[in-house]
Amino acid sequence: MAQFQRPQTHRIVDLLTFIQLKEDLFKIREFATQSLGFNKVQFGNQYFKLKTGTDKTQDDQNLETLHHLLKKTKGLILNRLYKTYEVLEYLCENFEKYQNIQSMTIDFNKEFIKLIVQVTKLHELQELNLIQAFFDEDIKMFEQTSAQNLEEIEDLDIGLSSTQNELGENLELFKQFSKLKKLRISFGKTDLSIFEYLPNIEVLESNGDLLASSQLSVKYFENLKKLSIINIEKEMIFDILQELSSCLKLKELEINYPIKDDYKPLQLFFQRNKSVEVLMIKKIKVFDRFEFMIGLAENNTLKHLFFELLRTDIKSLDKDTFFAGNQNMTLETLSIKASIKAKSKYFVHSNYMAELIGMLKNLTNFEIYNFSLLGDQFSNIIDSITNTINLQSLSMQQCTFETNDLLCQLLIALTEKQVNLKVLKLNQSQLNVRTMEVGVIKFLSENKSIQRLDLQFCEIDFTAGLSLILEACGKHPVLQYLDITHSKLWYLRNDIKLKQMVECVIKNCQNLQYLFMQDSNTVRQIGIEDMLKEQVKIIYDNCPKMMELKI
Repeated sequence: MAQFQRPQTHRIVDLLTFIQLKEDLFKIREFATQSLGFNKVQFGNQYFKLKTGTDKTQDDQNLETLHHLLKKTKGLILNRLYKTYEVLEYLCENFEKYQNIQSMTIDFNKEFIKLIVQVTKLHELQELNLIQAFFDEDIKMFEQTSAQNLEEIEDLDIGLSSTQNELGENLELFKQFSKLKKLRISFGKTDLSIFEYLPNIEVLESNGDLLASSQLSVKYFENLKKLSIINIEKEMIFDILQELSSCLKLKELEINYPIKDDYKPLQLFFQRNKSVEVLMIKKIKVFDRFEFMIGLAENNTLKHLFFELLRTDIKSLDKDTFFAGNQNMTLETLSIKASIKAKSKYFVHSNYMAELIGMLKNLTNFEIYNFSLLGDQFSNIIDSITNTINLQSLSMQQCTFETNDLLCQLLIALTEKQVNLKVLKLNQSQLNVRTMEVGVIKFLSENKSIQRLDLQFCEIDFTAGLSLILEACGKHPVLQYLDITHSKLWYLRNDIKLKQMVECVIKNCQNLQYLFMQDSNTVRQIGIEDMLKEQVKIIYDNCPKMMELKI
């Protein structure tokens, strides 16, 4: 693969990550010196060497580049500390220069504890994430050494002991974090009594087991704005949802749902919730054909709803329908993702999906993942989607269709009904040559609103298909992002076709900002990495608006 990225001179980059600090097509020095700034800079994807020890000129350039990166970032991420410790060493030696850093994420390594404890010398530090760190003797050293600064930390990411006996000692530690607002516990057991030690906590995210040593009370949650607990025991789910439905400040909730035969607690939460706007439900097995979602008809607060299904099968259609006649006027996002670990796709009857979409009158973002859509009455789904007047983003990824023409019918309907989509994602969803040439090309040619188009694993004939797509992109008034990664492109078989592809990109993609069309397997087979880099450089020089390219 060959690629380039341009520095952002007019806006702050959210995350800058790179492999090695050197002059190549990724242009790290250019990023460091020309970029306006970064929210976070990440080191540690691969081997990193700050100093060669033999080339002083190169070492000085590397240090200068690192200085610019640290001076322009609010956050620093050091993955694989055994490879990136030189950055931490440099930072520790020059703390006074980089008081702009407000967050640190460190892949904890006991060998470098003496360096890690010094990060609290960053007086503006508000967020500290210690990846893979247990509260053992090393963390106690961290606590004792930096106790005077811990009370200033507002954001903490750590791990708790996995043994019940040490839980009380761990809870005592939190007394020092008097200003802590956000706590992420990446592993271990979490006791809800932790709230008694954290009066200002607003966000709690726990990936470990949830414990309740005392009776649940709404006081535990009354100040929370976001709660993520994804290992709730079956016996606790009803009480937790009941208490959370009374919280007036809670805006985001992420939970698992371990009950497979009783969805009443979930339906009641939909009906009673007065504050939660974003709800993500993980590890749920749905066997009532989503009947519990009729509770949304009585909910005027929820805006974004995400499901991650472990099991479901709604292939058959009962005479009774759940959603017809019900309306929800506030939900903007509905995402239903079936587990990728399933042996086969999850079946869904078209009428169920159509009625569910039709109930959500303010839907702007609809996403399904890993489903098999049946042909019988598929037109109902098409009608529901095209009649959703506020729809801006449609994602049907890793989906299969009973017949190859169904996806083509949907694309044609989106075109003819002039649905004002801004984002369309169809990755790995039976994008054969006919669908691409009849559906996608027609959609691109006549649609006037799409800004992002994801078509990974599509089938494109180089001679006609690729040229048609790029021509349609070039004529589109607002398209900025095209992803045809892992497509069946054969232009890499010889340098003549590669050059033809480059000419086609330069001719048609002057307004495109992001273009991804890499296939690493093909590159490895024919070994033309150097040739690719040369051609990418040509595109870089001739497409000044393109911010990122991968081939």
